[in-house]
Amino acid sequence: AFAARSALRMGAGLVEVLTPRENLQIIQTLVPEAIVSVYDWASPEEAVIDKAVARADAIVIGRGLGISKASHDLLLRVLKSKRSAAVIDADALNLISRSPSLWKYVKGDVITPHAAETSRLTGATVEDIKRDVNGICHKLAEERELMIAPSIAYSPASFAVGDNKSG
Repeated sequence: AFAARSALRMGAGLVEVLTPRENLQIIQTLVPEAIVSVYDWASPEEAVIDKAVARADAIVIGRGLGISKASHDLLLRVLKSKRSAAVIDADALNLISRSPSLWKYVKGDVITPHAAETSRLTGATVEDIKRDVNGICHKLAEERELMIAPSIAYSPASFAVGDNKSG
């Protein structure tokens, strides 16, 4: 709901939330302006996921996703079928740290890790990250060809590597 409300406040004309069926009433109550599409939490239907992703000009994924096998499968499906960059946060980052094969699907995306997530993604200690957030995040951005907006105190706004092809 947080990402949907933020998108609406930023002027998005249409916001769709893809969420487990159990969350339908909560999301409709918190963000009545959003279109809500639902899937079965235990076994996400590929057709439902694919249709929602195909309609999306932007994707935010991670918060509240969980780290189950079903969550992994959902994340993989979204990352493989997205047609534009995504913002990847929270549990999606935890899933990537547990399943490094997912890295190949996040090139050009934006990740927003806090210090502990950065540690899990890089293998660096939280203490090292706090001492050298610039160097560690820049190295990760360069190695993985993505953008990082770290959620770490005293960090710069973002790190990006490569050409900006968005305009």
